[in-house]
Amino acid sequence: MPLILWAGEEEMKSCSTGKLCGILCALLLVLIAAPAGAETRAGAVTTTVFFGGFDFDDDLIYDDDPIVGLGIGYHLTDNFALELSYGRVDTEVSDGVAEGDGSVDLYRLEGLYHLSDLLPWEWVVPYLAIGAGMMSFDSDLSSGRDNDFAADYGLGLKFFVNPDVAFRTDVRHVVNFKPEGKDTDNHN
Repeated sequence: MPLILWAGEEEMKSCSTGKLCGILCALLLVLIAAPAGAETRAGAVTTTVFFGGFDFDDDLIYDDDPIVGLGIGYHLTDNFALELSYGRVDTEVSDGVAEGDGSVDLYRLEGLYHLSDLLPWEWVVPYLAIGAGMMSFDSDLSSGRDNDFAADYGLGLKFFVNPDVAFRTDVRHVVNFKPEGKDTDNHN
């Protein structure tokens, strides 16, 4: 069972500490020094642990903060996979008058299309992603959860350490659709 560690989702923020940048650079050097054959194979089941930064639409009361989550995927073919994922952003909220704690949960079904022959290195595999699901907003300043339909698209790279383990990074644009009469929000 391949294990894929998702190095980032949505918009990866710049490193704020030298320690994190050092770890990521060392990881990249290990990947470059030990290339292995990429294995995006039909029938593979993947487990993805991910973290990154989430950049909320400027119209929202939610602060930009890290997202963490988990995904379970299945490769239908060598190039196409489906992934069910859950991500959570614990954040602060401020409506200009009051402040409090907030959270956003993302539930998504993703389609990943791997472009295995695009790059000359077989251990680096670019992919395209598209998905749909739900964003669930909650905060101390509201009386309950606000659940909206959400869609996303993006692109990324998988860096294979061996045929069964890869690190991946990507960028996504997430759109949550509000009920009729309210504006749609765009997130990165």
